[in-house]
Amino acid sequence: QNYLKFKNAKDYSAMRIKIEDIPVDGLSYDFKEGKELSDYLSFESSNEYLKNIVPLKACFTISRIQKVIRFDGEIDVLWKGICARCLEEMEFPIHSTFHTNILPTGRFRMGRDIELEEDEMDLEFYTGDEIDVTDILLEQISLEVPMKTLCSDDCKGLCPVCGENLNYATCDCKQRGLI
Repeated sequence: QNYLKFKNAKDYSAMRIKIEDIPVDGLSYDFKEGKELSDYLSFESSNEYLKNIVPLKACFTISRIQKVIRFDGEIDVLWKGICARCLEEMEFPIHSTFHTNILPTGRFRMGRDIELEEDEMDLEFYTGDEIDVTDILLEQISLEVPMKTLCSDDCKGLCPVCGENLNYATCDCKQRGLI
């Protein structure tokens, strides 16, 4: 199971937004690749094959009608990891576009099962007087991460006997299969 979390963000409070500070026409954020973005978005992962995540771009708008928050945007990151079959280093770009409504938790009764309609699938909830957009950004990236990171769909992996990378060479071992 993958998990992501922010680490060493320079100004973590910049990603927390007070509900009352969101004007009628909304707030817009546009982080480009470079120091500005890495000051706010720095990741670590529980997946041993995902060594490093480089944020490339994040832009989003936050608007509200009373206590309902609309969060729309996109984020681009570059996974730098290791192929699960051949153990070669690889890069995997991820682009996520999202549209989420964020409601106060009191709007639904928590703790009981309810069936969500299709238009309710993109709901998030907040408590208190502010929202933390880091959680939403992390969720969007996590949804795009493949269960198994591969350098290519046709990666041949390693020979289970001699360990040869079968993408670059063949071996004379009798037992075949992927590691």
